[in-house]
Amino acid sequence: MSSEIGICNHALALLGVRSITSFDDGTTESSLCATLYPTTRDEVLEVRAWTFATDRATLLPDATDPDWGYDHRFLIPTTTRRVLAVWENPPQPGQENVTIPLNWNREGRYILASLEKIYVRFTHAITDTSLFSDLFADVLAYRLAADMCIALTQSRTLMVDMNTLYTSKLVRAGLTDGQQGVRENKYVGSYVLRR
Repeated sequence: MSSEIGICNHALALLGVRSITSFDDGTTESSLCATLYPTTRDEVLEVRAWTFATDRATLLPDATDPDWGYDHRFLIPTTTRRVLAVWENPPQPGQENVTIPLNWNREGRYILASLEKIYVRFTHAITDTSLFSDLFADVLAYRLAADMCIALTQSRTLMVDMNTLYTSKLVRAGLTDGQQGVRENKYVGSYVLRR
């Protein structure tokens, strides 16, 4: 199980700098970790559909309709980082990973659509590190290392290396994490995109 400090220390070790015991150590390292950890965590959560952070909800229209373009707006859960799919009807078994194009749009805290009810799959913000997969924690550490690199090492070469390693780790983690169920087919016109 990872902790916020453990993930930050992993990132600091990748850079070859001193570790921290808390975000309040009073060091440059702890200050950078305290500043960058929350936003970097949310960024890494948002870049892919991590299985541990994926959830679903049934939404009814908000009391206020949009001024134009769509019939209704639907308030999304407050923890939503990214809307992954919207359905008009609940998906049937064996078809829940198939998304057929539906006319909807996200604007701020709302999904706009001309439907009476929508079914939504989304990535939500997870702050409890005990829920993180080990792959996610590793990818997050590499992203943090890349983000802190210039401030702590003044090495652009190392920053490029950390970014390259982050991208590689993200791809590998995505392949492994994405194998935990039926692969999603996304229909766009007559084409099928595999995720």
